[in-house]
Amino acid sequence: MRLKSKDVFVETRGQGKRTDAQAFYTRSTGVEKLRYVGTTMRSDTLDTMERYFSSDNGRTWSGPEQIAFITSTPEGIRREYAQPGFVDLSTDRLVELVLVGTLPSDDPLEGLKSWHLDYRVSTDGGRTWSVREQVIQKGDCTPEHPLDCVWIGRNSVMVGDTTCRPIRTREGLLLFPAQITPVGRDGGYVNPGGGYTYHEGVVLIGRWADGNRIEWAVSARVAIDPAR
Repeated sequence: MRLKSKDVFVETRGQGKRTDAQAFYTRSTGVEKLRYVGTTMRSDTLDTMERYFSSDNGRTWSGPEQIAFITSTPEGIRREYAQPGFVDLSTDRLVELVLVGTLPSDDPLEGLKSWHLDYRVSTDGGRTWSVREQVIQKGDCTPEHPLDCVWIGRNSVMVGDTTCRPIRTREGLLLFPAQITPVGRDGGYVNPGGGYTYHEGVVLIGRWADGNRIEWAVSARVAIDPAR
């Protein structure tokens, strides 16, 4: 390992504000990149989000483009968090998962019963999106019951920070690690580990369909106890 630079990637936005930033390539070839920058003033809640484009491998960036991701609704505050993108090298399509949920009192823990995932597909490096749909398992699932193990209002599905990075198999399947909150015998969210939260790991399995769409399946679940 060799140090390449001590340049600051993104400066913090002020006292009491945490700044998060991710950058990723948006094409199967070349050096075009997209960067998301967000600020946080309380736990697990973004307050602002911007995006920037680079055509020279991140040496320079475009000006900030503010992203509207918070909406007030009669049911509560709707939040949408775009996750770092993934390029299918065989098709040159950029895929992003978007965490979506309506929180009645805007408490981040309400997301454990509210979060679901959308996906979106771009063929121009993330500048526009040709497809945006909810991730719904193929078969009898619905927007309210998007996976065979998720019922919105009782539990949720989400992406775990930036460590849940997708891969493409030799057979062309797209594998997206994710996590769900389990449902107990009473039909509601259960936390058997006793930690701040409790999740079970799954892998969302995508297969390309017509019109840049993706058909979804789900792997078996594996328990994750963050308290350990």
